[in-house]
Amino acid sequence: CVFTVTVSDTEAPKITCVSNQTRSMNNNACSYTAVGTEFNPTAFSDNCSGVTIKNDYNGTNSLNGAVFTKGTTTIVWTATDASNNTSTCNFTITVNDNQNPKITCVGNQTKSTNSGVCTYTVSGTEFNPVDFTDNCPGATIRNNYNNSNTLAGALFPKGTTTVVWTVTDASNNTATCSFNVVVNDNESPVISCVSNR
Repeated sequence: CVFTVTVSDTEAPKITCVSNQTRSMNNNACSYTAVGTEFNPTAFSDNCSGVTIKNDYNGTNSLNGAVFTKGTTTIVWTATDASNNTSTCNFTITVNDNQNPKITCVGNQTKSTNSGVCTYTVSGTEFNPVDFTDNCPGATIRNNYNNSNTLAGALFPKGTTTVVWTVTDASNNTATCSFNVVVNDNESPVISCVSNR
């Protein structure tokens, strides 16, 4: 007599993920790039040979070189054995922007009062920052003089005024720069005499 013995593998593989991870963005970048095997499973195994792993972020067996943007991303790793039994584990990667923006002010400014008045009126962008940047988009600027993003049209009185510019990025990181505006009265007074008598 003849009979067959069929042995089935119904045992799921085992997989262990790293714990939840927090990273700061790479320098001058608005993202974090995974290095080596830092986000790969710490272990995976099966009762039979032939188990493979794959993640749902880039669909491969490694996260080396994967780029993660600001915020929290959930990664799911799946282990599949030769009999198509599967197990999963997951963890989160939180990427924070901890980099301050950069801002450069104009140098100290010396101006004369406008004709006929005891103030100087700013022309265009002459007192605005010469540059401001951030590793991520969305940075804004504001000054402490008129609480605006421009000094165009602002009136500065005679004397010395210190202006502070602040740049704030989308993650509320800030940087400041400052300069002085010195307004001098160089206009001669006007006098009229009575006519000859």
